[in-house]
Amino acid sequence: ARTFDFGEYYSKDKGLLGLMPYEKAPNHEYNKAWDRADESSPVGNARKCHFCLHRIERGLLPQCVTTCMGRATYFGDANDPKSLVSELIGKPNVMRLKEELGTDPRVYYLI
Repeated sequence: ARTFDFGEYYSKDKGLLGLMPYEKAPNHEYNKAWDRADESSPVGNARKCHFCLHRIERGLLPQCVTTCMGRATYFGDANDPKSLVSELIGKPNVMRLKEELGTDPRVYYLI
């Protein structure tokens, strides 16, 4: 899948999408700084999911949600107590990866 880098992803201030502090630090792989001289997509490399910010801004769901044939992916406002997502993450069979490391993950896994 192609990746898009539109800048801001997470924001704790607004509880919405925006850039996290650790994302502002330079990226290093094997002690070399990444040189992205051109704006081409790094096809074939894993990138952090930004929940298709370009789609959300247009009122659409992320592509993974709309194309999941098993309907196993949900997206919504976790801060809205009346939303399905808020109801699902409130159940005891939910986990977030590496939460104890202070990464503040935005993805919840229903197990």
